[in-house]
Amino acid sequence: MQQNSSYLTFSLGNYLYGINSDYFEEVIPLPELILLPEVDDGIVGIFDLRGEILPVLDLNYKLGYPKTDYRLSDSLIIIKCFQIKIGIIINGFSDIREISSHEIVNSDPTQMNSDLEDLTTDRSAIIAGVVTREDEVWVLSGLENWLSEAQITAFLGSLTQQEEGENIDLPLDELIKTEENEIIFCPTSTDEERAIFRSRAESLKASAQIQELTDLQSFVVFYLGDHLWGIDSGIVREFVDIKKIIPVPCCPKHIIGNANLRGEILTIVDLRVFLNIPVLEILSSCKVIVVEFEEMVMGVRVDSIRDATFLINPKSILSTATALPNLENDYLQGAVPYEEDDQQLVGILNLPSLLFKGGFVVDELV
Repeated sequence: MQQNSSYLTFSLGNYLYGINSDYFEEVIPLPELILLPEVDDGIVGIFDLRGEILPVLDLNYKLGYPKTDYRLSDSLIIIKCFQIKIGIIINGFSDIREISSHEIVNSDPTQMNSDLEDLTTDRSAIIAGVVTREDEVWVLSGLENWLSEAQITAFLGSLTQQEEGENIDLPLDELIKTEENEIIFCPTSTDEERAIFRSRAESLKASAQIQELTDLQSFVVFYLGDHLWGIDSGIVREFVDIKKIIPVPCCPKHIIGNANLRGEILTIVDLRVFLNIPVLEILSSCKVIVVEFEEMVMGVRVDSIRDATFLINPKSILSTATALPNLENDYLQGAVPYEEDDQQLVGILNLPSLLFKGGFVVDELV
């Protein structure tokens, strides 16, 4: 029986991978990690996420590839397996795709051997198969098939024992390092880059006493033109690539046309008109965020997805007049700095308000 599932896709090395979104918790920029003296089953280190110690997995080790230097552009996917949160290092978040079970073709993962370091690595338990569309996505099998619950539990237990023992007053990194075997995270990075990694780690330590998660709001952040924009993730249904859009005559410029999404007629709109961004012609496929609210389903064309779960404290949102003085206030909530770069702002859009301006629903069939 054919079964559709949602997969989060990400890049690592020369390949694109997909992981079932049921495991997915959030994506965060890679912070400074406390590295372990020895890599154990792909676990390279740990970090503090809001008061919870998480192990971090480098898939390159699991798949038999050589270790690579970490970069500021890398991210961590936070997944949950065995009721345990784990971070997986990725080079970049791609999108979320609906993939049917019949599309996943069993394929020998040893084909991925152009830069293989460990020829003895058994990838069959990790790679379920490959999906070929306009690109190739190597689909990861269920995490329970290649992560050891006993090993991860024992590892976390050993950290707890150390924290509760004689070294309780020592910082977490001192429980791992010794003078004879000090490990520096990303030694090839510059002082400035290392400071950014460390700043990320410090900001992620925020405990419930400092900032309750219930006070945070999640946004999807995307590029449109040269700027970042954010919309409430609560109205986002999925991310898709649309190959064919049928123009509809006599529509305003912000309505690109209709597309057939698995049998559902989807109106595709372009926000550039409202944001004073030049409208670009669609030469091939385009990235679309499918949003759903108040029984309305619509596709919003974007250039790329930057962050699927960007957490914002509403109190940190700057007024539009201060941050984005050239744009209208009726559909902009304001702007916030994106992560550690205070110079890069995310414009927070009130998308329902914008779309309800009228003229967005097109009823003609594709």
